[in-house]
This record gives sequence, structure tokens and C-alpha cells, in this order.
Amino acid sequence: MPNPIMKLFNDVFIVRPTQGKSAAQLADSLEAHGKRIYQKYSGAPRTQGNHNAISHIIGIERWSLNRLRTLVEGKPLVQDEYDAYRPTADTPWPDLIEQFRKTREETVALARSLTHAQLDQTVAHNEFGEMVARGWLGYMDSHATRESFRVR
Repeated sequence: MPNPIMKLFNDVFIVRPTQGKSAAQLADSLEAHGKRIYQKYSGAPRTQGNHNAISHIIGIERWSLNRLRTLVEGKPLVQDEYDAYRPTADTPWPDLIEQFRKTREETVALARSLTHAQLDQTVAHNEFGEMVARGWLGYMDSHATRESFRVR
């Protein structure tokens, strides 16, 4: 059951800014922000807090990718949580940073593969309910950018 307050926040601050944007524009934003975040992570101290923050971001993005693949690949929707997509606590730091880069690369490629019609199709989000694909791309971009401030 979607949380109405969180859904409203998401609709206003995450989904609405993606309206009217093409797949290429959304992919370009994801790519640019991903490069900045990757550079930040590459130079960040190897602390447990930073590891936790980065693995959380990767897990959410992988989970979101899996949701969007239902549109692109016709995969059935699996109603799951992000935890299974999150790198383990013992993932070595260089591997963790590389996993972020590769995951973002997959996100950008998937964004570029979406058709105009697919951008307006919906996929269920556990907390926000049905969300259009362009909203999912905005969500992944916004989430990673916001959460990257936890990495110090």
C-alpha cells in the first residue's frame, strides 16, 4: 500500500520534473550525475559508513533497474525489496566503486533503450505505488544524488 505523503513528495519533486523529457535527456542526466558521483566515491575514505551508503545506493538502483526491465524485456514483475540487490558488507572497496559505475552504466543504457511510449508506462514502486518509467529514471537519478551526500 503506497504511503500517501511519500507518494505526493515523489510525484511533486521526482516525477513532475521528468515530464516532457525524452529518454535521451533523462539518460544524459543520469550519465552526468553518475560520473560526478563515481569521482566522489573513488576519492572517498574507506569507512564503514561510506560503504553502507554506497551499497544502499547500488541496491536501490539495481532494484529499480529490475522493475524497469519489466517494460523493456517483458520480465514479470517480482514484488520484492531492494535488499537482495545490495552488495554485501564484505564487498571490497574497489569492487564496490566499480559496481556503482557498472550499475549506473546499465541504467543509462536502459534509459536510452526506452521508447517514447514506454516512458509513460507504469511499474509499481513499493512505497509510491504505480510510477511511470520516466519517473523511475528521475527517482534513480535523484536518489543516488541525494544519498551521495552521506558519503564523506
